[in-house]
Amino acid sequence: MKAVLFGKRIDNTNIGKLILFINKLKEYRQMEFCYHRSFYNLVKEFWQNLPDGNVFDTFEQLPADTDIFLSLGGDGTFLESLTVVRDRNIPIAGINFGRLGFLTTACVEENNPWIEKLVSGDYTIEERTLLHLEKEDMPLTDEEVHYVETRSKLMGILGAAALVIFLLRFVIFDLFPLFRG
Repeated sequence: MKAVLFGKRIDNTNIGKLILFINKLKEYRQMEFCYHRSFYNLVKEFWQNLPDGNVFDTFEQLPADTDIFLSLGGDGTFLESLTVVRDRNIPIAGINFGRLGFLTTACVEENNPWIEKLVSGDYTIEERTLLHLEKEDMPLTDEEVHYVETRSKLMGILGAAALVIFLLRFVIFDLFPLFRG
């Protein structure tokens, strides 16, 4: 199994949990690691014994044979991981290394029965729909498209009311100037 590890913040408060998690994954002999470069460099500052693995920078370099994408952080990290995976059809598992997680509910502790289920493929994938916005005379940049795609995945979780708020915020207030008197 090839697992990609992605995260944004590792420090003295959570490096122990990360080491515990990776060591649990290493117990499975067929586990192959791959790291997003920024995460790899960050972890190496705290832990020199990080298991060997390939490193990638961009969506194009994300290995096509990835079995699972492990987003290590909070909800913001999980949403950002969607912009890395995009339409690759790779399952993303959110592991909470933050304080509170609505999207990242799995937590790392001594006894983690969910890790074996994850490695054995004993999990359910929740499909999400992407929202795509186009306007003929105002094309969106790649960055704006990924912003919309990521936020649309969140809207699938939060529901229609959040979608209306998002559209008001993005379409009306971002694309059209707001003047205050």
